[in-house]
Amino acid sequence: MDEDRIEHLEEQVVELKAQNELINNTLSTLIDKIDLLVAASTPRAISPQVPVQKSHVKPSPSQEFSRDRAKGRAFLNSCELYLRLAPHQFTSEHKKVSWAYSFMKSGCAALFVDRMLHSEMRNNKVRYATWSEFRKVFQEEFCPKNEAQVALAKLETSGYYQGHCSMDEYVNKFRVLIDQAGYMEGLGIVTKFQRGLQTLWEF
Repeated sequence: MDEDRIEHLEEQVVELKAQNELINNTLSTLIDKIDLLVAASTPRAISPQVPVQKSHVKPSPSQEFSRDRAKGRAFLNSCELYLRLAPHQFTSEHKKVSWAYSFMKSGCAALFVDRMLHSEMRNNKVRYATWSEFRKVFQEEFCPKNEAQVALAKLETSGYYQGHCSMDEYVNKFRVLIDQAGYMEGLGIVTKFQRGLQTLWEF
């Protein structure tokens, strides 16, 4: 009986070691991605002597957008990916905004564009001089409200815990939450990730 118990415990220890190795690899990947995000957000000087290479990638154009807040983030992401892949197609910031307008053809999105165009004609001045200005207003109008606050609140409760999710599902959901919450501190992210893991010490 004791031998069976010891053998069972040894099997559990081996399983726990494998789980810990997976967790450590996942945490390492998360920290690496955070470092890349921080590095990408740091401005870099570009030498004027280096010629800018035009992109030969053919990005997929954005889909038509009406008003659904649940789809607002996806639409904005698709626009920004296109702008990054084909920057040479836009000679000004305002052309980027006008290009995004062209996909807002129905529902409240169309009414929004109508208001903006009437404002520009009435005042003889562009409503949004930069893509950043447009993006900020679009997020307020068409993305989920209080997205960052909701994500932060969820990270302070057990609502994001692994539960019955697989490790892959848990990691993916956790990444979305820290992105929406705007978390940048590596140690805080690691601590919350570990806290949300399913309890493994079950015999």
